[in-house]
Amino acid sequence: MISIFIITVATVAYTFKKIDLGGAIAGIILALIIWFGVGSQGLLALAVFFVLGTFATSWGKSKKIHYKLAQENDGKRGIVHVMANGSPALILSIFALIFPSYQNQLGLMVMAGFATACSDTLSSELGTVYGEKYISIISFKPAKRGADGAISIQGILFGIFGSAAIGSISWIAGQNIRVFVLITVCGIFGNLMDSVLGASWQKRGWLNNHTVNLLSICISLLMCILVSHIM
Repeated sequence: MISIFIITVATVAYTFKKIDLGGAIAGIILALIIWFGVGSQGLLALAVFFVLGTFATSWGKSKKIHYKLAQENDGKRGIVHVMANGSPALILSIFALIFPSYQNQLGLMVMAGFATACSDTLSSELGTVYGEKYISIISFKPAKRGADGAISIQGILFGIFGSAAIGSISWIAGQNIRVFVLITVCGIFGNLMDSVLGASWQKRGWLNNHTVNLLSICISLLMCILVSHIM
């Protein structure tokens, strides 16, 4: 039943040109492995990230085009997008299949990863539309809209919302408030690290946007491991 649902969602997304064929196939594989590996919370985190991320990418498209900041390929997600944002969750879910006794801890990390991805996507896509003043996250000097490492108050607030949206899944599922806070904080931290990497290594041409996304998610996962052991 879940398999049919996942395939249906991917087919609808492909039909409405929100994802290309390669991305749809990769998304189906990712979703199935997450479902079997860490369960419903991980799968729901992926779904919420996809829905909110797709909405944010499509929103204010005319303004993004005006500033030449619209996503390539008309905003359609491809296999590269899926792997950049989902490969950590894929690997963690495979580990959960191999080591089922660690499923809860690995599931928590999967959600922290998607919290980072969702926070970053909403922060950049909606911050570009609604941001008023932009500064470099490293130098705090004025920066151009959409520049690598440029942040705005509005973008940060959207990022907090995106991370909290993923964190709330655990709360709704009955986990305590500390888990919600952990996931949300890890997502926000990962988003800020994405901006730091963008203002430094990406700006120098050492990384591209996809590798920055992947690294920032990995950083948030490390934070999740460290903080969860302290809690």
